[in-house]
Amino acid sequence: RMMNQLKLGYLYTVNRYAQDAPALYATSPTIYWGLDNWGSSSMSGQTYTLPTSNFYPVLNVSDSISWQKRSHSIKFGGMWNREQDHYWNPPAGFDNITLGLASGDPANNAFSSSSLPNASPDNLNEAQQLYAVLTGRINYVNGSYSYSQKTGDYLKAVGAYNLNELQTAWGLFAQDSWRIFPTLTLNYGMRWDFTGDNHDLTGAYHSLPEASVYGPSGVDNLFHPGSLQGTSNPQFETRPHSYAPWKVSPQPQIGFAWNPRNQDGFLGKLFGQGDTVIRGGYGLRRFTMPQQYYWNNSSSYGAFFYQSFYLNPNTSGQTGTFSPGTLSLGNTLPARGLSPASYLRTEPLADFTFLNSVSAAGMDYNIKQPYTQSWNFGFERKFGSRAIEVRYDGNRTLHQWLAINPNEVNVFENGFLAVDYENADYLNYIKTGQVGAIANILSGITGTTTYFCNLVGSSFSPCANNAGYTGAGAGYPINFFQANPYAAGTSTSLMKAVGYSNYHSLQLDFRQQNWHGWIFDANYTFGKALGIGSTQNYTAGADNLLTLRDLSKGYGPTPYDIRHVVHFTSSYDLPFGKGKTFLSSNNLVSRLAGNWTIGSIMIIQTGAAQQIFGGNATYNDYADGGIRLVGVTAKELQRAVGVHRVPGKTYARLLEPKYMSAGGANQSYIQPNTTPGTIGERLYLYGPRAFYHDVSVSKSFPVRERVQVKLQSEFLNIWNHPVFGSTPNSFGSSVQSTNFANSGVTNHPRWIELRGNIEF
Repeated sequence: RMMNQLKLGYLYTVNRYAQDAPALYATSPTIYWGLDNWGSSSMSGQTYTLPTSNFYPVLNVSDSISWQKRSHSIKFGGMWNREQDHYWNPPAGFDNITLGLASGDPANNAFSSSSLPNASPDNLNEAQQLYAVLTGRINYVNGSYSYSQKTGDYLKAVGAYNLNELQTAWGLFAQDSWRIFPTLTLNYGMRWDFTGDNHDLTGAYHSLPEASVYGPSGVDNLFHPGSLQGTSNPQFETRPHSYAPWKVSPQPQIGFAWNPRNQDGFLGKLFGQGDTVIRGGYGLRRFTMPQQYYWNNSSSYGAFFYQSFYLNPNTSGQTGTFSPGTLSLGNTLPARGLSPASYLRTEPLADFTFLNSVSAAGMDYNIKQPYTQSWNFGFERKFGSRAIEVRYDGNRTLHQWLAINPNEVNVFENGFLAVDYENADYLNYIKTGQVGAIANILSGITGTTTYFCNLVGSSFSPCANNAGYTGAGAGYPINFFQANPYAAGTSTSLMKAVGYSNYHSLQLDFRQQNWHGWIFDANYTFGKALGIGSTQNYTAGADNLLTLRDLSKGYGPTPYDIRHVVHFTSSYDLPFGKGKTFLSSNNLVSRLAGNWTIGSIMIIQTGAAQQIFGGNATYNDYADGGIRLVGVTAKELQRAVGVHRVPGKTYARLLEPKYMSAGGANQSYIQPNTTPGTIGERLYLYGPRAFYHDVSVSKSFPVRERVQVKLQSEFLNIWNHPVFGSTPNSFGSSVQSTNFANSGVTNHPRWIELRGNIEF
């Protein structure tokens, strides 16, 4: 016996607003009056809520054949899908005009302490701004031009750059359910997918090849100052296809179900006669990461979609495009300056060094496809209308995509850590051991390029071209602090499949079938969710990784690591009305009292895991340096977690008051790590217990045999019970922050919903 099933599907999501918008903005600049501090936030000028649009059509086809042959139930087939993502960005190309008096504007002479002797500095500023608004005096103009796919250049008019991405995939599968014995069934199968890469159809996505992300040091040649094995001319390239498709993707599945019978003695009492089912299985499933991951690194976060333009006044120390005081509303504006003058199909990264204007992002072209291995084993025993089940579920995910930072600042091999950082003459970074933050400054990352150029000299071309440095320098290697100095002043990101995570849980479930109108399910789960790259580490420089020196240092609880969960659901038909225990006569009272059902969902769980940050960069430029516990253990702090209400405040403190101070944590117990070159204790605390309870009440009114009216009310958070600090990041900032361990309510107040249905 054979059956064929063919399915065709077309799904789309559309949201259209922006296509006709450019005509509105072509002659309507945005004007900022700058009078908010003058006392009326409504007088903020002519501004617009910029529209966006999207269109996401998905086409899929699948065909499967089912074949029943003796004890085998075989199914095989294939599928194909195509997803195209259009996203229309907001319009750009119109002027953003800011009114005000620039430095050097002659009108400034009329507003001084001599001309207005009783005016405060704030009064003078307000008077200047009011004069600028009344006369339409322009301080500066800025905006951006969008890339035009038709011309291959930037549109010097109002328009928008619109995204257009495409991904296709197809696959084959075969599976069999083999009933080996009447009491034993084996399920097994294999799936094989051919997944195309998500790619750009506009030709505007620019990113760095992996070799250009690593720059002169060379791929994976990290923390070796003076070793230059890579490219000295890293380039942004137009790369619509930034990673290779996946063709080798076997995905096996196997499982069994055993229903033991005819057992004697102890086994017969344990298993019953057909009342027990033992199940187990293993599977491997490959998946694709969200398309946002591709966009981030394949487009360098959209850095090349737009070109900035500006009109700046000639002020002291700055060469602008007009003389202060010469431009007012109604004047013909001069030609806009462009920053930079042009983007090319291939653009040297050196053009952006120290300028902090683009993200040096790219993808590993041979990035692996992530997959999850899952396994389970369960024992279910039936007792009349009740059943008890004990299950173990586990999984392990490999090759998760993470954006690593190959430009992690180096303070070890270059000898920088050996400097006497305890010298009393050093400033705050030195006093707090933040060697990573100091190196961050000296490397030119934060715009202080003079330090770095003094080290390497003007032979490093960006020092001469972008920073105007002409000295010979001290002769240090250009990768003294970072693998790719051409990316100094930018955020560096390389998407690689280096993340992994795992989950293990023990689950107990008790189910009651209809018993006098009552149905319920009570279950308890003890679980652990650990991983790398999905923890809540300090700062976002490298997708929450601590260091590329040892990725396992970032391994720890994930935001979804909730250890204990009790879940209880029930439904109860009240015993009133026709056919019930009470008021069963068919009269008005019976009809009003009958057909009432009460439903309930109750959850009690421990809080999510939350990392306690020290707030100091003692190791590199992005990882948190951890904390130091004094006279208290991690277990004692966990026992101190709770909800401590603060009178007159809408937030609660999540630790006992003795561990808190006005400036954050009480440093008699919890201190930030200040030892250079180390990562202190990485402490995770689990938030306070959370309680959630939702209730529904419904009533049915039979009208005819096949028609009834049903009224239902739902009470979400019926007790209006506030929950504090149960979600990730509830402990807030570092132990040095005044917001440390302060949490507002993390659930919603009571909601009541009413609805009615006619069912026929």
